[in-house]
Amino acid sequence: LAFAVIWRSLHDGREVPAGIAAALLLFKPPLAIPIIGVFLLGRRFLALATAAATAIALYGIGALLTGPSWPSAWADAISFLDRVDTPFNVQNFVSLPGVAEAIFGIDSTAATIVGFGLAAVVAVAVSAMWFRAGHDVDVLVAVAVAGSLLISPHALYYDAGILVLVGLMIADRRPEWRRWLVVGWVAGLTHLFADALGVDPLVTVVIAAFALAVAADGRPLLARTTHR
Repeated sequence: LAFAVIWRSLHDGREVPAGIAAALLLFKPPLAIPIIGVFLLGRRFLALATAAATAIALYGIGALLTGPSWPSAWADAISFLDRVDTPFNVQNFVSLPGVAEAIFGIDSTAATIVGFGLAAVVAVAVSAMWFRAGHDVDVLVAVAVAGSLLISPHALYYDAGILVLVGLMIADRRPEWRRWLVVGWVAGLTHLFADALGVDPLVTVVIAAFALAVAADGRPLLARTTHR
């Protein structure tokens, strides 16, 4: 919902609600940071300022209710959850760092190097899209949505549901690719083999969605609604 609000608001030139939604998305930072990067790269400075102001306000509310050091307790809780949950769910990860852990071993050096190395490549690709897309917000947000899944240390198969937004952009920009969206939807069933394989093959769908979002740049929208 936050992604949809951000995307629609930017599309309509309403940067304040986009910034507020981005700040609310900070409950899961790996998803929010690429979008905030879109604000910066797309020179949406009002959205950026609104996101910062909203984040500060949210911190203040938390500080009043639970004390000023609540982000430290929150980080500790996330770290604990990661230690407890990863051994049981590592085969269900669809991010590059998560899949690397499934293949090379949890907390292994190889997993860290491969996973975060590939995630860095994705981050650079998202940044490079600014130069290619010419501030095209539809393409930038779609690439950021798919990229956020790939770089997140802890993205599970159900998080891949946000790819529906990427699919909508691809269907609109590249109607001749719509058959591949159907293939991708059916390929989601490969998750059923995750336990047997020890790694979730659904990651290939996430990678393909990211690649298609990047490649979809360059054509005008078939239809564009205008907020009135």
